[in-house]
Amino acid sequence: MSGSARNSLTGMQLIPEHLRVRLQNEIKYFASSKNYLEPFLLMDDRSTGEFYLNYQTLKDMSLRLLGYNVAGIIWCNSMDLNLDNYNDLHFFDLIELLIVFSRDAVREELIGRIGKIFEDEDGSFVIDGFMIMERNASLKSMVYLIKDEDLRKKIIDYYESLSGVENDYVSAAKISADLVQAIFSSPYDQDGTKKYSEDLCRKVAERWTSPENVDNLSRLISEIVVNAKALSNQIKDVRHFDQHKISVNGPDIYKFITGSNILITELTISSLQDEFLHLEDPDKLKNDYLKKYSVDKNLILVRGATQPIETNIDDIPF
Repeated sequence: MSGSARNSLTGMQLIPEHLRVRLQNEIKYFASSKNYLEPFLLMDDRSTGEFYLNYQTLKDMSLRLLGYNVAGIIWCNSMDLNLDNYNDLHFFDLIELLIVFSRDAVREELIGRIGKIFEDEDGSFVIDGFMIMERNASLKSMVYLIKDEDLRKKIIDYYESLSGVENDYVSAAKISADLVQAIFSSPYDQDGTKKYSEDLCRKVAERWTSPENVDNLSRLISEIVVNAKALSNQIKDVRHFDQHKISVNGPDIYKFITGSNILITELTISSLQDEFLHLEDPDKLKNDYLKKYSVDKNLILVRGATQPIETNIDDIPF
């Protein structure tokens, strides 16, 4: 789940309408009985004889875990979309929440069913653990998982610099150069940056080739990093602004610097996810939440003709 980082990337439509409809109906099915989701997420509406997602519970939970109201993108009793608040990234957050707070015994089935829909209808996204990720993970798809807050903010700033009518490649080049500098510089000792960078390049190489080729590939990747830093340092207005740096005409060199730096950044982060990404465990996330907020997962809200009441699911004969 993404929290405020994914919430900051608004207005995004990432999947086709027919895929969105299938996912809506699958979620509606999961919420239509006590078989898939933990009961505290459900409303037992005795006036209609239906189960559906409990708006208030989902709102409270998402505000605590994500920092915004994910329930605001849907009408819980019908699973219709609230188009005034909707975007696909928030829909992904909703799906991930439901995966985390599904019943332990059926979580893998639930993941498999949702994953099959993505595979059948689009193929651009997969479920990794409980997270919805692009099949060929891009930096944009990983940004909300970045552990380091400063690094995550720089990546968001990079995409925002290219979100205008005209791409600002000078600003993008500056940010991309800062990203490479941050990733390939020792966080402990400036004098140890060369070895730190070479070790990092070696880890990337080990991810993608056989042992006998690691030395050659890590050396080549390291040379690319060194040259990328040198280019960013020597072109005026990227990392330095003095008159002795190389001035260039037009945006193409800045565009080249941007592309090179971002590709290096993306390769490194996607290769070394354990180091750079915060990959949460769904069982721990669920149990920690239930404990922290004193939630009885077996309590279900029952709505009848009068006042809603809380009932323990174990006491309901169905």
